[in-house]
Amino acid sequence: MALLWNDAAAPDEALNSLSNLEERIAHAVQSLNSLRSENQALREQLAQERASHQAAAEQANEHRTLADQDLENLKAERRQVKSRIEKLLGQLEGLGQ
Repeated sequence: MALLWNDAAAPDEALNSLSNLEERIAHAVQSLNSLRSENQALREQLAQERASHQAAAEQANEHRTLADQDLENLKAERRQVKSRIEKLLGQLEGLGQ
């Protein structure tokens, strides 16, 4: 081994360097696992938010439909009232002659 290293400190430096590399790799693996877990949690949260948004959109459409129906009912009622008033006015005009 003495032939591979120029001085006595070189093997220790190589081992320290290897240990440092192992620590960095272990840290990278931990970070990757953590990021994968976080990514999965975010995907689940996104799916829940999308479902909630879809439900809210459907509910808003139902409310719009009901409001449109109510508006149409009120317009029809208004037409009936107008027609009845016009008939009454016609009868009143007939009385005045």
